[in-house]
Amino acid sequence: MPEYRCYFYGSGNHIVEREEYIVATDEPAIVEARVWYAERKSKQGSEVWERDRFLYGEDRPKRR
Repeated sequence: MPEYRCYFYGSGNHIVEREEYIVATDEPAIVEARVWYAERKSKQGSEVWERDRFLYGEDRPKRR
């Protein structure tokens, strides 16, 4: 099964937390990440990745 990572951003577009998890497909990986993001106090953005493949971003930080 695929391994996913969800990164959570704080101020200054820095990663402040990371969750690693395994689910069968992309859709439940994104759903799980959205739940985690909704529960976070700091809402600066998040991204979901499967290895080097970007899947989803919520309130993604602006890239320089």
